[in-house]
Amino acid sequence: MCIFAPMSIINTPNFSIHVWGFDHPPPHCHVRFKDGSSVCVTIPFIEPMYGATISYAVRKAIEDNLDEIVDYWDALHPIRQPKRKNKTKLK
Repeated sequence: MCIFAPMSIINTPNFSIHVWGFDHPPPHCHVRFKDGSSVCVTIPFIEPMYGATISYAVRKAIEDNLDEIVDYWDALHPIRQPKRKNKTKLK
């Protein structure tokens, strides 16, 4: 699995839903429509980002596949420990 390529999770005639690796927070998926437009939707809350709106069909598709979408997000976004700036040993 390439973590930089989008994972296509749902494909319908009108839209597809993807999760990208190493994407910005908060956890979200990308919905791409057949006309080329797209919207980001937070997961697991299913809230459109940046003032966008989503149709019932998009909301239903995300709800029906939410566990799979969240699993892909978690797999593509491993929790990373922050690097210590001060490399002195802790006592």
